[in-house]
Amino acid sequence: GFVGKLRNHPQASSVTIEFLQSQVEWPQLPHSVAWSVLRVIQQAMLNALLHAQSTTIRAHLGWAGPGILEAEVVDDGRGFDVQSALKPGARPLHFGLSSMQHRAQMLHGQIEFDSTLDEGSRVRLTLPATTS
Repeated sequence: GFVGKLRNHPQASSVTIEFLQSQVEWPQLPHSVAWSVLRVIQQAMLNALLHAQSTTIRAHLGWAGPGILEAEVVDDGRGFDVQSALKPGARPLHFGLSSMQHRAQMLHGQIEFDSTLDEGSRVRLTLPATTS
């Protein structure tokens, strides 16, 4: 799967990649919703691998509260200035953050980007489990 491909990426030779899933009963999500959640996780993990110079990347899929799904990717990389990166046109031909925002909006969810220079980053997607 995707995590295996990440681990085999040439830039991943010195990176620990973990994917954790809460041991809870999952709702039946429409295929398009599950696919969009997966794509957000993939994009966040790929960004951490390619841009953050991380030694550890952790992804977690679980519950943020009753009926609220949560997908979170955390890395210990170099971090970035979130406000600058989210400005339109900040990085021409780089659409990772904006595509994650778009997917969150389409899912009626929220996405948060938190980052501290030299300490790492966190991407957190929350959405209602009833999203259709």
